[in-house]
Amino acid sequence: MIGASGIVTENNYPNTAEAPVSTIRIRWRLGFYTRRLSSSQYIGGTYQYLRSQSDPVNVQANPATAQPEVQTHTLLAFYTIYLNPTLSLSLSSGPQHTDATQAPRLPSARGRPL
Repeated sequence: MIGASGIVTENNYPNTAEAPVSTIRIRWRLGFYTRRLSSSQYIGGTYQYLRSQSDPVNVQANPATAQPEVQTHTLLAFYTIYLNPTLSLSLSSGPQHTDATQAPRLPSARGRPL
């Protein structure tokens, strides 16, 4: 069996006293493959992609915090065995890579050594 799914969300916070960001955007995608080995055993794999981006509240006062972004790639292999019709045991493992980016910080007078 082969399948895919995805979610796109955008949350806006008009009251900046409640949240340190004004907007959060999330994009999530998933693809999977499953193969039946026997009547009680399955193997397969999944790939997940997640991208999260936010807009800080006060970008004009602090442009160094503009739009931080995190991207995550996950690849998992799994094995499932059904011990009886209502009980199964699954094992999964795989690599995950995360990449976080943010604009460089601007020098400030407070950060300079004396």
